[in-house]
Amino acid sequence: GMVYYPYKWTTINGDMTKGPWNCFENTPSDCCSQITLGSPNADVYGNLIECFFYHPLGSDENPKRDDRVIINNSTDGRVWEIPEVA
Repeated sequence: GMVYYPYKWTTINGDMTKGPWNCFENTPSDCCSQITLGSPNADVYGNLIECFFYHPLGSDENPKRDDRVIINNSTDGRVWEIPEVA
């Protein structure tokens, strides 16, 4: 699908808009290459665009494990759901 970078990208030449990129039917690696090759300019802090691959819990890339527990906390730090083995 479409990948969006929602933040302002500030370079020494001023603010730039990044994306969107059409990654439909691309692998995550191919999409990442498309994004990084199309974003060669570092920001004012020297950072380059990088890719982060999120794999949902239970997917082939991030399978369920017996040694991992998910605990959801409320904004005041209280546990508000039953912890779940993930």
